[in-house]
Amino acid sequence: MSFYSGIDLHSNNHVVVVIDEEDNKVVDKRIDNNLHTTLEVLAP
Repeated sequence: MSFYSGIDLHSNNHVVVVIDEEDNKVVDKRIDNNLHTTLEVLAP
């Protein structure tokens, strides 16, 4: 199964969205601008 992601970057936070190949949202989270946190969200 394929996944696609997008990140909407703002000055102090960003929104991470991951969808599968059937356009179902797998992840939709607003998080602080922190690389470690972003990697934790995307790891699974």
